[in-house]
Amino acid sequence: ELRFMLDTGGVNLVAAAAARRVGLASVGALEARGPGEQSVGSGFLRAGRLEIADAVALERQLLRVVDMPGFDEVEGLQVDGVLGVELFKRLAVQLDYGRRELLLADPATFVAPPSAQALPLAFFGHFPGVAGVLDGVPGQFWLDTGNRGGLVLHAPFVEAHGLAGRYRTSDVTTIGWGIGGRAQGRLARAGRLSLGGLHVDGPVLRLPLAHDGPLAMRHVAGNIGGEILRRFVVAFDYSRRVVHLTPGVDAGQPFAADRAGLWINAHSQGVVAMAVMDGGPADQAGVRVGDVVVEVDGTSASALGLAALRERLAGSPAGERIRMSLRRRDATAQVALLLRDLV
Repeated sequence: ELRFMLDTGGVNLVAAAAARRVGLASVGALEARGPGEQSVGSGFLRAGRLEIADAVALERQLLRVVDMPGFDEVEGLQVDGVLGVELFKRLAVQLDYGRRELLLADPATFVAPPSAQALPLAFFGHFPGVAGVLDGVPGQFWLDTGNRGGLVLHAPFVEAHGLAGRYRTSDVTTIGWGIGGRAQGRLARAGRLSLGGLHVDGPVLRLPLAHDGPLAMRHVAGNIGGEILRRFVVAFDYSRRVVHLTPGVDAGQPFAADRAGLWINAHSQGVVAMAVMDGGPADQAGVRVGDVVVEVDGTSASALGLAALRERLAGSPAGERIRMSLRRRDATAQVALLLRDLV
């Protein structure tokens, strides 16, 4: 049994390590790129049958085989692969983030929730996009279930509309991490994102530094990720080129932004500092890249878990002090982060 991520921005793929574990061999060699700074190797294999939750079966699927070193540590759980465009093209896919439910249905019989707003889908390659308006500026925005963040704005859109000077931005920091490693940029907070008649107020923006790769494509304003999508029940119907959005249980929740200037990934002893923003709260407290956080306010970091710690560093109020016990090589240290608003 393998665990797959559902990613509208991806293709069906399996991690090279997972393929070896279940005895599947790949052929060929290509370079693959994600939002990170580095490329990774990839090949292909043909799976005779791919079963999803004992409910859906896909026959003779061609899967990309991709090196995904460190990806489990980024997510805080084992990720063996991605289910992407090939699944969405064949089935209607409905995600209810609030109830943690996934519905896969035959498009011919699928019926969207009666209160849903239907938005036309445009496709940029295999990426689904919708028309939106960000603080009065129109654009096409990808809907990306594989992006855990809020709204990532592509560099050409930011430059064309002078958005870097329009918003108060953070200093350069790590704004995401995926296949290929980290993505660097600045954080900001927008006023309103409108998608049809639906409005999202105060979303966190990520403004990448990259001027090449998937975060710098022209004709696309940005990438809408999980921080925004989880506030809706989202139903993708590629057969009709439409997405249905229904406000969910978290629709009115405010958007939290990093208040520590610290990117952490999972580690066998807790979590590890992978990136520290120069001059940010973590840097000022003495946290360094490579430090392993073993305790937070006297509680084991392993027991708290990666997701809860990330949420705490973003969701705790400015002015709160978080005490950490660090392991640095063979020494230990105690630090206290004084959280502050970065945007």
